[in-house]
Amino acid sequence: HPRADTNLLSKSLICGWSPDRCYAMDIKNDHGFHLRHDYSDVSDGQLRFFSMLEWIDSVLWTWMLVFMRASAFLLILPLFSVRQMPASVRVALGAIMAYMIAVSGSIDSVVPEFWLDTLLIMAMEIGVGLVMGFFIRLIFYGFEMAGQIISLETGLSMSQLLNPFEGQSAPLFSSLLFYFSVIIFLALDLHHEVLAGFYYSYNILPIGGAVITENLADAVILRSIKLFWVALEMAAPIISVSFTVTLMFSVFGRAVPQMNVFVLSFPIRVMAGIVVFGLSTSLFFAYIRGYLSTLPTDITNVVHLISGAA
Repeated sequence: HPRADTNLLSKSLICGWSPDRCYAMDIKNDHGFHLRHDYSDVSDGQLRFFSMLEWIDSVLWTWMLVFMRASAFLLILPLFSVRQMPASVRVALGAIMAYMIAVSGSIDSVVPEFWLDTLLIMAMEIGVGLVMGFFIRLIFYGFEMAGQIISLETGLSMSQLLNPFEGQSAPLFSSLLFYFSVIIFLALDLHHEVLAGFYYSYNILPIGGAVITENLADAVILRSIKLFWVALEMAAPIISVSFTVTLMFSVFGRAVPQMNVFVLSFPIRVMAGIVVFGLSTSLFFAYIRGYLSTLPTDITNVVHLISGAA
């Protein structure tokens, strides 16, 4: 008679027909891990012990891979990548995310037999996290570029304000728009949706399933083009006012050649730019909110592209 099923860890250990031998078949348990070792001539207590070791080994391997994707993702993600945030905090956040995802039982992970395959999978997961974070970070670069254009048009490009998120000085309006975007990002709870999108990315792109396709390269190019388009749209009111002031003083310069057009136009340009920027604040908020609200969808789209889907 066959030996009874030990029913250990969701029947991951199955005993063969011989009453003296018990094998761990290549069967996927409820946690999504594969057990491949051959346990022969062992007691039920030893089976439980070896089964637990198998489970711990699989969980640690999955946790490490998820940790690499999560850490790379947080390394670029706005707010989590600020220089004022200690590296230990970012590592802790990545470790907590990895633990919660690894023990959820929704990830299929197989320990490779060769160390080269291990390094390849690890590098692949780091690359996936970096690409996902890069696509999100690009939209914030667009807001900063809009501020740089506004500062240039108003003549305040030399006025620098310390950006604590970047750890360096930036033009005044560039820093203001970046602050606005971070506030809206938090106020809309988009950081929760982004982290949830990272979790569900494993349903579309399992561990070790990333591929580099032409569609992914096209998406990066289109995303970069959108960055410039976002900057021009947001800076359009100030660009139009600056053009109007320049045209007006050009006419004055032709009518009154003795007038020092450059000296007289500079304060007018600065004042008009600041006034229009203040009046356009609600418009900036609407633009920033509209672009940021697409971030969860953008994560899903980029994960589809990395997985090789059209």
